[in-house]
Amino acid sequence: MCRADKRTASRTHAGAFDPASDGRRRAAFQRRLIAWFRRHARSFPWRETRDPYAIWVSEVMLQQTQTAAVEPFFRRFLARFPDVATLAAAHPDEVLRHWEGLGYYRRARSLHAAARQIVALHGGRIPDDPETLQSLPGIGRYTAGAILSFAFDRPAPILEANSRRVLRRLLADPERPNDTTDSFLWQSAERLLPSRQAAVYNQALMELGGLVCLARHPRCRDCPVHDYCNTYRLGIQNEVAGISSTTRPTAVQELAIAIRQRRAVLLLRRAEGGRWAGMWDFPRLDITQEVARAGRRSNPTPPADRVEESVRRSLGLPIRLGPHFLRFRHAVTRFRITVDCFLAEVSSAETIPAGPKPTEPGWSEAAWLEPSSLEDIPLSSPGRRIAAALLTHWQTTPGETPERLVASPPRRTR
Repeated sequence: MCRADKRTASRTHAGAFDPASDGRRRAAFQRRLIAWFRRHARSFPWRETRDPYAIWVSEVMLQQTQTAAVEPFFRRFLARFPDVATLAAAHPDEVLRHWEGLGYYRRARSLHAAARQIVALHGGRIPDDPETLQSLPGIGRYTAGAILSFAFDRPAPILEANSRRVLRRLLADPERPNDTTDSFLWQSAERLLPSRQAAVYNQALMELGGLVCLARHPRCRDCPVHDYCNTYRLGIQNEVAGISSTTRPTAVQELAIAIRQRRAVLLLRRAEGGRWAGMWDFPRLDITQEVARAGRRSNPTPPADRVEESVRRSLGLPIRLGPHFLRFRHAVTRFRITVDCFLAEVSSAETIPAGPKPTEPGWSEAAWLEPSSLEDIPLSSPGRRIAAALLTHWQTTPGETPERLVASPPRRTR
């Protein structure tokens, strides 16, 4: 018997649920899951519409973001960009500004690029076939299936974190419970999908993973389909947790410097391909290695002259480092970053370029902006935190207030 046959046999022996061969149990599973969902489904605005645009936006936002966090962003985004044409006509910076706080900003740029293609190539109508949908930026098999299912009620399978976990436990090979491939899960998702009520069924499968079939401590007694579940039947559901192996977080130490020239402050734009690509931020210095070499714990800040020399090298600006005004910590993927924020002034009467040219990798351009205009540009999440603290400091510290806090539109580039 070949390996594939052995895997199939082990999944189907001793009462294991096999959606490929047991049509009656499959139909009963579908009915029970849908009935549970109709009683327990949470209310979200994207579940109250069949508009493919709204569903598309919600599915992109829900990628790698907790459901509860998405709703206020979804409402604000649709209030500003209510349809494909409005989104396509918007400036990229405005799209990023309305995405600010959701993270993973490549999603916003892909959404904007896809909207422009839909207007240019499809008359502003979101395609209703999987091949065309998956040809658009940022739309893969899952997002295409979600749009087809939820907006058009097409029998399109979907597989995301929650439904993947449910299917891994439901259909696990008892002999190799953690050896379930994505291709097998996609095939199983398609086999389990009813020809009618596909939208409700897919939502139910995801909701089961979100509320009951949890990564840690699954609530199996509350599961409406636990008697179909291979891992529950064998008592090994916690062995198939669907949790990625975690690595120890890496500590990073940074300096952020708010450099002021007269009534303007210097902002840098993050380069494409890196973290927070396309967003604006304050100049940063990574001092992790220097701190580690020095072994300092109470005061990790390098001497002022070294900081000033680093800024001169990277930006061509002579500065005088000023007081510390903020320390905070934040996490990005596996990094735990501590940021110390300092004020600084341009220290020379030399002619200062209108837009310094960053020489360090990770930055694409620079601009001098008036403080109140920071509200109008897309800032990285830590950059927004620094900007808020900076404005508070200037408004409450005698002698630190700039000459005037007057709105001045930032220079926008495509």
